[in-house]
Amino acid sequence: MAEPRLHIDRGRDTFLGNITALMAQQLDQNAQLLHAVYDAQDPATASGIHLDKRCALTRVIRRQAQPATVELKLTGDSGVTVPAGQIVEDTARQRWRTTKAAPLTDDGTGQGVALVAARSEVVGELGAEPGTITKIVTPVAGWLSVTNPQAATRGIDRETDAQLRQRRAFSLQIQGGSSCAVIRGKLLEFSFITSAQVFDNPTNSTRMVAGVEAPPHSAVVYIYGQGIDGALENSTQTEEVAKLLYHALTAGVRTAGNDEKWTVTTADGAQTVVQWSYAEAVTVDVTVEVEGVTAASVSEEVESTVEKYFESLGVGDTARRLPLIVEIAKIEGITGVEVLFDGQPDDVAVEPYQLAAQSGATVIQG
Repeated sequence: MAEPRLHIDRGRDTFLGNITALMAQQLDQNAQLLHAVYDAQDPATASGIHLDKRCALTRVIRRQAQPATVELKLTGDSGVTVPAGQIVEDTARQRWRTTKAAPLTDDGTGQGVALVAARSEVVGELGAEPGTITKIVTPVAGWLSVTNPQAATRGIDRETDAQLRQRRAFSLQIQGGSSCAVIRGKLLEFSFITSAQVFDNPTNSTRMVAGVEAPPHSAVVYIYGQGIDGALENSTQTEEVAKLLYHALTAGVRTAGNDEKWTVTTADGAQTVVQWSYAEAVTVDVTVEVEGVTAASVSEEVESTVEKYFESLGVGDTARRLPLIVEIAKIEGITGVEVLFDGQPDDVAVEPYQLAAQSGATVIQG
């Protein structure tokens, strides 16, 4: 006769059941911590300070947020000096602080005028349209009014983990000589270049490469900067790019481009003309349909998500709906999402020398 099998009761109301549950919970926590430590060693999965440390090993440092800058026009009594550090405010209630003292000098009409640089008090992606900075927060006797004749240069958000990983990958390619990937990686090291793409014509005859008539053994460079229509903002930036391209290319390789020329003078007095083109922006109208919430309640979060997505696209990248749908669906309260590009449920493919860009404010329906 078989002996009866012993049954161990591990129910919730038993001592053995409670001990087993507690041990299982502790072992699960230990496993999760171990997995997190393992992930922190891999740049592909590390985040935050752990990703910063991984990237620092290859001398790639996360770019921090930068304030917006603007040139202010101060008016008042001639002879008055407005000290540095004075605060003004725009119509969006963003505050700006002057960077140096500004003596008001007579403009010929008896009125004192001065131009002075100012920075936003808050760092990050913000700006100000012309004529919107008009309120004096810290008045000075004899200083009567302020305005900004030109739009502010927008600030820069802190580099995200995804952007840092991408820049690290490009930086590793820089050690590879003067290939297209290397030149592109070097260009993206400049904070004022949003995106770039490099092509080459390695043949012995002139060819059309990415819309540019490229001579034999030449490189075709496309840049998208932070100026108007993707151009660079000033001659200093232009000179830096020209020098980089000159030193990045090997002997016998020329540059080709349609939009910009700059003469680089070497230490021995030799002069070389460097050329490049500015990437063409392809504007995309974005419509987002949400379920579970009203459009007004999530408008700011949706708009921010769409803006960040398009900022992450590089020259030649296809604008895809799925990544955007996934990010918007993470917003609290949203139960369903549909994204349309130019009114259609289709991705927007661009040429290798074009950049997909949002054409205006996102249309949100819900």
